[in-house]
Amino acid sequence: MAQADAPDLATLIAEHHLPEISSSLKLDKHWADKLLRQGNALVMIDGFDEVATDQYEAVGAWIDKAVTTYGNSAFFLLTSRPVGYERYKNTQPWMPLEVKAFDDEQRDDFLRRWYLCQAKLSRPGRDLAYVKTVADKAADGLINQLEQRSELAKMADNPLLLCMIATFHRFRPSSELPRQRTKLYQGFCQMLLADRPESKGQPMTLPAEEAQAVLQGVAWAMVQKDTIAIPKTELIGLVQGLMARETDAKAAPQKFIQDVEDVSELFVKRESADEVEFAHRSFQEYLAAVEVKKQGRDQALVNLKEEWQGAVLFYAAQANPTALINTLLARGDRTSLALAYDCWLENPNRVPPDVFSALQKQCYGQLEQYMVEGNWKAADQYTYRLMIQVLGKSYGQGFTAKELLTFPCQDLLRIDGLWVKYSDGKFGFSVQKEIWVQCGGKLDGKWTSEAYESYKKFRIAVGWYQDDKFIGYENLEFNSTDSPLAHLPGWLAHLPIVQLYG
Repeated sequence: MAQADAPDLATLIAEHHLPEISSSLKLDKHWADKLLRQGNALVMIDGFDEVATDQYEAVGAWIDKAVTTYGNSAFFLLTSRPVGYERYKNTQPWMPLEVKAFDDEQRDDFLRRWYLCQAKLSRPGRDLAYVKTVADKAADGLINQLEQRSELAKMADNPLLLCMIATFHRFRPSSELPRQRTKLYQGFCQMLLADRPESKGQPMTLPAEEAQAVLQGVAWAMVQKDTIAIPKTELIGLVQGLMARETDAKAAPQKFIQDVEDVSELFVKRESADEVEFAHRSFQEYLAAVEVKKQGRDQALVNLKEEWQGAVLFYAAQANPTALINTLLARGDRTSLALAYDCWLENPNRVPPDVFSALQKQCYGQLEQYMVEGNWKAADQYTYRLMIQVLGKSYGQGFTAKELLTFPCQDLLRIDGLWVKYSDGKFGFSVQKEIWVQCGGKLDGKWTSEAYESYKKFRIAVGWYQDDKFIGYENLEFNSTDSPLAHLPGWLAHLPIVQLYG
């Protein structure tokens, strides 16, 4: 596909794909062209993210040409991890779909099947009922930990990371999984670089500690180059230099790389290109962060693209992030302030209170700036972020009824005051509170059947509910001219807001 004289789709099917299925199929390009135009063809192109970096543009253009030619009759399905899709410069319309994360039921089902498989392999010939009992007990032990630990549950919706957690737990069934994410990843590295090679009887080229030091250098070099994949030849040279720095062992870099691919499986070779990447982006981010801490180069993290914030947060979780937060505060833009808060959230006990106060002050300034500009949608979304920060929670989390009822009064008044001031009294929690009372709502903070009846009137009065349904966030009126009184803040339209007004 990347060659200048690459065959078109019909030729590719007839001359390359069909012969691989059966040598007896004697079908030519015209048959394939007719099939593609009849409306009976499904064209599946797998793994666009595995295309070599210098071939993205050419392969993307080839796909685009195929879709232009046959897109009105054939159905095209292109799979890629996000990083590949983002690099695809298409001119034809695609409908992006994402693989859904495991829900709790799927997660638990996976774990029970996984533990049963492991139990069967480790206990050949044993009674199946006994093996299943052993497997269920082990699975239940991990499931209980996941249900009690929100930070683990969030990781466990990813099949690869869930498998890593399960493997880690299987080696240590009686112990609690590490509380800190960084400790968990350090455990993963120990398991992959030491425990797994030992259990396989395949010793690595370097001891675990030295192997990790080399991988840290690789990860950080790749992050600095803003890439998740590195050409094999470049990797060999990089590893050779790092081995000279980190160990006295006389070993070939090619052998080390092969061990990391085949034994520890921390490296994965792309099938369609002579490139190597880490098994999961989070491993690259963790190892890069450890290297940054080792070198004392935290300020270099500030210049990374937004896509590498995972590495920044891994650093903040294992080191004092105060200097990093102060640098981000000096920048002062919304992205920097959001990252500064996330860094604080990773390690709040090591950040002086006055630094956090300065962060909050600048965040209120950002909210006010949105309102001065009349950017009410941004102000609405930033109000949610500010309220999450006040409670010390992560972006994306919700609020409980108790949290709304006991929300710090000083912060609530400060946020409300900005809304009322810059909307000339049209928006704000206090304005919504007046409408709530007019609709028969009480200020006792209780969610009762009577309160629900008042809420049904309220949501119509403020313009959140029309034609017997919520209008949806994107359909709210984000301007102070056309929107109903008390229409904003609107991000809480689906919450039991009576607690907030109470």
